Formats: sequence, C-alpha cells, structure tokens
Amino acid sequence: MKKLIAFLLLACMMLTALSSCGDKTKNPTPTESPAPVDKKFEPEMIPAEAFKPRDVVVAYMEKMSQVKWTPKDTINLNEVNQGLVYKKGVEYTGIMYITGDNSQCNYDKFVSQLDENGVYIGPTTRKEGYGNHCSSSIRTAYNQISNIPTFATTVQMVPSKNRGTLPVGDYVFSADDETTDSIIAKNSAEKMYECYALLQKGDNVISCWGSTGHTRMIKEIKVVNKDGKIDPNNSYIVTIEQTSSFDSTRKDVKTNWFIDHKYTFKQLYATKYVPTTIEAFSEKAEDSTFTLKSGNTASNITSGKLKGIIRSSFCDIISVTVDFVDSTGKVVATKTMQNLVPDRTIFQFVNKDAIAPDGVTTLAAGDYTYYVTVNTHYGSAKIYELKFTVQ
Repeated sequence: MKKLIAFLLLACMMLTALSSCGDKTKNPTPTESPAPVDKKFEPEMIPAEAFKPRDVVVAYMEKMSQVKWTPKDTINLNEVNQGLVYKKGVEYTGIMYITGDNSQCNYDKFVSQLDENGVYIGPTTRKEGYGNHCSSSIRTAYNQISNIPTFATTVQMVPSKNRGTLPVGDYVFSADDETTDSIIAKNSAEKMYECYALLQKGDNVISCWGSTGHTRMIKEIKVVNKDGKIDPNNSYIVTIEQTSSFDSTRKDVKTNWFIDHKYTFKQLYATKYVPTTIEAFSEKAEDSTFTLKSGNTASNITSGKLKGIIRSSFCDIISVTVDFVDSTGKVVATKTMQNLVPDRTIFQFVNKDAIAPDGVTTLAAGDYTYYVTVNTHYGSAKIYELKFTVQ
C-alpha cells in the first residue's frame, strides 16, 4: 500500500513538471540580444545610367528663366532694343537681358545681386548690369557640364569658328563662313530639313547676319513625314531662349525668356537657322567613382580645419557637403562648399572653404561621425566616413 501511494505521488509530481514545461506564459527565459555590429562603410558612386547631360543643360536654362526679381530703379536698355525697359517696382521673371561686361552671368551671380526681398540692387547700365543674352545663356548652361564651349556671341557659335559647337547633320559649310546666310546658300531646303530632324534636347539652332544674330535651345522636336519625305510645315522644334523682347504671349508674367515656343522646319530654313550641338553630348557614360586623398583626422577636424583632395573618375564635382552626426543620428553641423577648381573632376579643401562648419570646435563630449558627400549634376555620393570621439 505504501508503495502504491509513493508511486501515485511520484506520478503527480512528474505530471506537474510536464505541465509547467508546456506553459509558455510562465517563467520566460530571458534572452540577450547580440551586440550591434557596425556595418563597414562603402563609398557610393554615380552610375553611368544617371548621366543625362541634355537634361542638365535644359534644366539649367529653365532655372535661369524662373528667377523672380524686381528693379530697385528703372533700367532703361532701349539702346539694346527698343522697348527693353525694366520698370522700378515691377516683378520680372528670368535673368535680365544684358549685353555688357557682366553678360556671361550664371544663376548664382545674378541672385547675388538681389537683396533678401528679391530686389535687384546691382548695376543698371547696359555695360555693367548683370544678366545674359541669347548665346551667353546657352553657353552658361553648357558650361555646367563642359568647359569646352567658349563662344561669347551667336556669330562665334557658327561651327567654322571652332569655339565648341559642332554641326548636327552633314550640311555643307566652310572655314570662311562668317554667317549662317552663307551656309544656308550652300544647302538645299531638303538637306537642312534632314539635319533639323536630327536635333535632340539640349542642342540649338543659330541664325546670324553681319555681327549679330540669335540662338535657341531645343526642348522638344517632332518630325512628320509625308509621301516619304519630311513635311516642313508640320515638323517643328520647341525651344527655350533668352531674348531682348518681352514675351507678348505671356499674360501671367513679365519675361524676356521665350519658353515652349514652336517653330516649323520651314520657318527655320526661311530665317536661315542652322543646327549645332556640343561634344559633351556624345561622350560615352561611365560609372563615376570618387577617391579622397590626405583626408582628415579627428584632431584637425575638431581644431576647425578640413583637408583633402577628391578626384572623380568621370562626373564633374559641383560641390562637396560635410556633415557631422552625433550618436543619435542627428546632424549637428553641416556645410556645402562649391567647387572653384577649373578642372572640376578635382575638388580641394582650401583656404576659407576648408574651415569646418560652426559648432565643430565646440562639440560636446560624445561619439560623432564625419561624412563627406560629393554633389554632381547627376546625383550625390557619400564617399567618406570617419568616426571620432570628443572627450
């Protein structure tokens, strides 16, 4: 009997133990998460498929065409073109039309002449005023991707001048062609229609006579064929162009920039326009990688100086951004420096630009990460990381 009671007690104890093991809600076993492992930093690159120079130049033209500004005083430029007067207190859209010493004016230069309210406070004469004209605006846009175009006027854009423009198509021209009149005279309408049909976004058409002329950048093109030939009446280009006249078709803004104007092939030939392009559009795209040589150490960063030379394998470096991030991921200091080196495949931390952003020399004790990001027309790439501790 005692053995039977003992057996039953043992069985109950075993049943209780088994029941406890199967109950997940009681007495959970604590687990310890593995310590986080820092992922090795991998420098980024700009892929070849991001290389779209035609989009860049057209976008830059559009950027210049959309600046809002108001003259502090009336700017009378009737000597350039009758009716070219910017009136005091009237808002205008697009960089001012100017033909003087400061007419090779990019977006940043023009904006630097505006106060915080968008009022133009720069020089107001034709010779000294800031702005651009038809050919200088296009060169400024082209110079965003290439330093090769060096033309200053429309006449210098004729392919025979060797100032960075190339013919679109195989129309005939010679080294002594000073104007497009002489080029058109050597080519039939049908030949020029075939050449117009080869135009692409970012290319341009030029017409020059004597010492002056006009040029337009291409935004779109439509080619219509009829009976096996190009239909010049229904084939056309859509342009963006800086002009010396206000656009009378625009009722919403006052502007010298003609945007989305349409011209048929027949009109282009009649007004003696020839199509041109630039070499940069035909470059074979490559992945762009970036290397930083003689980079920073924690000591020189926290002393307020930045150093190093960045080299790009393909894309131009437009600017470089440095960020300082604390242990929570918050950006505590940042600075963007424009690239002033003529060869923009190189960037150097030099002079005043090499000064670290405000607050870096007085960082509170803690862990930080320093990042360097390269900015190009085709995107940005974070290329360098340095972790450091402030005691």
